[in-house]
Amino acid sequence: MLIKILIGLRYLLAVILIGLSANGLFLFVPWASLSPTMDEFLKCLEISIFFFPLIHGAMGLCGLLLFFNLFVPLALLILLPIYIGITLSYIFIAPNSIPWGVLWMSLIFSQIYAYFPQFSHVLHMKNKMREF
Repeated sequence: MLIKILIGLRYLLAVILIGLSANGLFLFVPWASLSPTMDEFLKCLEISIFFFPLIHGAMGLCGLLLFFNLFVPLALLILLPIYIGITLSYIFIAPNSIPWGVLWMSLIFSQIYAYFPQFSHVLHMKNKMREF
């Protein structure tokens, strides 16, 4: 039963990522104003031409990888720093939006929990090099 829930959460995360990425790249629906400070912050990020296409492109690619169950640990490694940054900006710049940050991080951490055996070798302090 837990596996079915984790698979459902993976699909939910993938659909959210694909939707947010498409909206970020093509702006179907304008972003809601969270706070004046957050609006200024996002405007500054928008001025740098590469930032939003890079982030939304990575989110869309990772969403597709999660949806099709391809390279899931790699997709999670790419998404984790992006969502840590997003969550920290929610916490420090727009505190009224903290529940959204908690939602995103809980979805990501549920998938890290599901795929933890693939991450466990990264957490060893001393690894032996492979013999060639």
